[in-house]
Amino acid sequence: MQPLAPDPGGSGSRSNALLGYPDDARLLMVNADDLGLCESVNRGVMAASGAAVVRSTSLMVPWPAAAAAIRMLREAPDLDLGVHLWVVCEMPGLRVAPVAPVDAVRSLVDASGVFHAMEHADTFLERAREGEVEVEFRAQIEVVLAEGLTRAGLATGGRRKATGWRAGLATGGGRPATGWRAGLAP
Repeated sequence: MQPLAPDPGGSGSRSNALLGYPDDARLLMVNADDLGLCESVNRGVMAASGAAVVRSTSLMVPWPAAAAAIRMLREAPDLDLGVHLWVVCEMPGLRVAPVAPVDAVRSLVDASGVFHAMEHADTFLERAREGEVEVEFRAQIEVVLAEGLTRAGLATGGRRKATGWRAGLATGGGRPATGWRAGLAP
């Protein structure tokens, strides 16, 4: 895949050409992050998509409203989708369990079997085993693929400790990988 950057030897933007816009067009692309976090986020993302404000979203599989978001995504096939890979709880008071079996990701969870809170992210990074992060990320991706949402890419947020194998998450099935966004379609 070629980068979506201006052609240094040309007069226009490669991204504009790939998207079908004139070289001098100014584009604003809006991504709605955190789909699946809660029902109100889901409704907001879908409303913005329906109004053609949002062109893409990222799904947080372990979060409480992810199943509802997946149902909504089936009704919005033109909405680009990223799998927002996540292994900490960023919402105070809301605790989220991993998708993978707890015994397979012990370093990612506290004694009650849920992801550590964001306020403990610094010590989490010291504790987390990279192989267990990969196990959890793969489990999150598999949920999306099992639902038939193969148009998805990968979107990672937060700190980037576990990056050496991130492209392998997508390429394991012969899927292309580019930077922080990697297509999951075979």
